[in-house]
Amino acid sequence: MRQLNLKRCLTTKQDRGLRSPTPLDAEEKDFDAENLIGPYEDAEAYKEDGTLLFRVVADAFNMDHVLQAYKHLTTVNGDPTSPTSVTGGGRMKRPRSDRTISNQSRSSKAKQEEYKKKGVKADYLGYMGREPDNPFCWQTAWTARNPEVLETVGR
Repeated sequence: MRQLNLKRCLTTKQDRGLRSPTPLDAEEKDFDAENLIGPYEDAEAYKEDGTLLFRVVADAFNMDHVLQAYKHLTTVNGDPTSPTSVTGGGRMKRPRSDRTISNQSRSSKAKQEEYKKKGVKADYLGYMGREPDNPFCWQTAWTARNPEVLETVGR
């Protein structure tokens, strides 16, 4: 198995600058030719402190299954700001139509605008666990409407 020993060449600020507002596409000049991994080669990459950063396992998935899963997952069209766990913070209590405040949380207006501007779509696939106001597990709405997605992706 090929082993790569990586070292940081960007500061955290530079790294974040490349990610927003729109991530930049990698170019050939961004890669060290000595450390390129072949298309069918297992590899491990280690950080400077010697800890494992990632592992590539060649041919780990059946390509027909991957393409089928991709086809289904590109149909996701949900609002990513509804579950606050997706946006990573900025929670606020959800107002009702009568302008009273409910006990349910939602992402802040700033987070909603940020995700909307980026065109982000998300949804939950599978089943949700118990919560204080719902003591039972339940199938998500997207899964109920698209059971073939769970069957295909869950292979």
